[in-house]
Amino acid sequence: GVSAPAARDDGDPAGQWPVLIVGLVGLVGLVLIASGSLLQGLSGLTVAMALAGMLRLVLPARTAGWLSSRSRMLDVAGFTVLACALGAVTLLLMR
Repeated sequence: GVSAPAARDDGDPAGQWPVLIVGLVGLVGLVLIASGSLLQGLSGLTVAMALAGMLRLVLPARTAGWLSSRSRMLDVAGFTVLACALGAVTLLLMR
C-alpha cells in the first residue's frame, strides 16, 4: 500500500512560538498604554512589529507559522511599514 504523507498542522498553537513571542511583546506594550505610559507602550508595539518582520525574514515559512501570510518580502515589508508608522507616531508624541 501507499501511505499518505503526514499532514501539516498549521493550526497547532504549540508550534507557533514566533507569533507567541511577538504577541507577548505587543501585549506588554498594550498593558503599558493602559497603565498610562503611552510612549513606552507605543515603543513596545513598535518593537513587536519590528521583531515580527525580523522573524519573518530569517525563519522559513514553515517555522514562521502564523507570521507567514503571503510571500516573505510582502510580509516583511508590511511589518516594516507598521513598525515605521508606529515609530513615527511615537516620535511625534515625544515632542
